[in-house]
Amino acid sequence: MNVEQRYEAIDTALRGFAPQLSGGEEYWLLIQTILTSQSRRGFVSDLALSPGQRVLDVGSGFGALAFDLAATVPLDVTACDTSDSVLAAAREMQRQILTAGALHSQSSVQQVCADAYALPFGDAEYDVVITRFLFQHLAEPIDALREIFRVLKPGGSCVVVDIDDQTILSYPVLSSAFSELHGALAALQHKKGGDREVGRKLPLLFRRAGLRDVQIQIRPQSALAYVEDNDLSLQYSLLRFAQARSEIVEAGLLDPDAFDRHFEQLKTETGYWQFSSNAEFVVTGVK
Repeated sequence: MNVEQRYEAIDTALRGFAPQLSGGEEYWLLIQTILTSQSRRGFVSDLALSPGQRVLDVGSGFGALAFDLAATVPLDVTACDTSDSVLAAAREMQRQILTAGALHSQSSVQQVCADAYALPFGDAEYDVVITRFLFQHLAEPIDALREIFRVLKPGGSCVVVDIDDQTILSYPVLSSAFSELHGALAALQHKKGGDREVGRKLPLLFRRAGLRDVQIQIRPQSALAYVEDNDLSLQYSLLRFAQARSEIVEAGLLDPDAFDRHFEQLKTETGYWQFSSNAEFVVTGVK
């Protein structure tokens, strides 16, 4: 089985598990994981990891990145997340992936419940630490970077991938309904201590944490797509907004009537072509 066939088997496991989570709080995260497989694998191919390395994925979610890494070359991968339910789902999918032979025969993946601020590992244990789309949610990103620095071996690499909302472009421009709902969701994330403009800040945070040889790559993600009722990206947006409704209303970011009006309007906005673009910031540093 070649790498592309392994990726296909991983995708099959992820898609096959989705119905079990439908309606649950983590369903949107799995849909996001499925939607971002292409950009994730483009990132994996650029890492040039060496066989036998120990790799830590912090904020691993359903383990897709860990599975992709372990499908390419022989690696000892630890995937850690704070959600017991998400990790339980990841372990179930991992059993299916192993049965399908989708990981490299000499790779291993371990799922661990752990917090980015207090990793349950010893000093200098890992060759590479990777985190993807986690830092936008962290109130104290410098503390997480210092913890990553601690568990890295001397000469080891830290790789952080995240977003910056100022890179979002679209034509036709995003509708007022989408803009209002997305803005409320971003404001909610900010109230929780998150930062959707963290991408531009990562290089200086790396320096503050003691990482050297800091490299920055900006990876554009662009598409021209016809928006239909069953469009997976639209359904993902609707699901994410719906699940955040109560928190958005309770935080006073939108009143219930305004939220529902925008939501119903967004559901009808189909039947057109749209260009969209954003960028992922990939920042690498060495201990």
